[in-house]
Amino acid sequence: MFHTTPLYYDCSYNKNTKRYGLYNATGNFFCILDTNFQRLKFVQLLLTKYQRLPIAQIDLFFNILDDIKKIAKTYSTHLPSSAHSEYLKKYNLKSSNNKYQKEINNNNCFLFGLEDPIIINESYVDVDIIADRQSNTIIKHKQIPDINKEIQEKIFLLQYILYHIDSSIEFHTVLAEQQKNFYQQATIEYRNFFKLCYPTDSKIEQIIKDELEFYNGIDSEIFNYRSTIMQLLNKLDYSESTKQIILNLLALLEDEFYPTYDAQPNSYRSIELSLFINSFKRKINELRIAYDN
Repeated sequence: MFHTTPLYYDCSYNKNTKRYGLYNATGNFFCILDTNFQRLKFVQLLLTKYQRLPIAQIDLFFNILDDIKKIAKTYSTHLPSSAHSEYLKKYNLKSSNNKYQKEINNNNCFLFGLEDPIIINESYVDVDIIADRQSNTIIKHKQIPDINKEIQEKIFLLQYILYHIDSSIEFHTVLAEQQKNFYQQATIEYRNFFKLCYPTDSKIEQIIKDELEFYNGIDSEIFNYRSTIMQLLNKLDYSESTKQIILNLLALLEDEFYPTYDAQPNSYRSIELSLFINSFKRKINELRIAYDN
């Protein structure tokens, strides 16, 4: 459905990962899948004023079947051969919908819904779906449900932006994290040395605490960067078109974000912070260009 847009990513079944789905309870279909629960939760909360989208676990009951069997096999000396079968039966864990869990991805997720009709009840506003077998049983629709494609696209847009923030931070802080860990470990061993040699000296502990806090500067910058972007995303009106949302975000960046950053003295800017900001600016401009074409 969206595989030709710059926002799309597949999120196919992988036995080594666990996926979550943002679920349209009214239409009984999935809007998007992701392997990162926090990212999906943030998308849900950003859109909560515009759409009711609980989160369901997609692969839990497929993966747990294999997990239980592996554990039973590992401890076969202490467990009866039928242990896993009895366990599965007790919790009504069946593998009847495995084919759907393997089949569903982001290009066809709107064809799939959930078996439990109580989820559709309006009292479930913004409540994530309880992880029991009945409420997580995936079904496949025979006919394509009535889909709000604009909401779908906005969900993909937010996922795309949040994914970029996470990946950019991870990429641009590899060296900084290694350096921080090295200096913190050196400082801790410095403290250990003085504790052993001068056990009655109380001043050294405060010096060490100040030193360790200094090396946590990169963590503070990452938090402030993410917090600022999230505040801007939370200000956007998601009832507007996807293109207008991108333009509004660019305007907020120009009016509220970049001026604050530019006003900071050079001594307070880290290389990493500059990389975050420049990378984010390029990515949002790329989206603007993509939606102009």
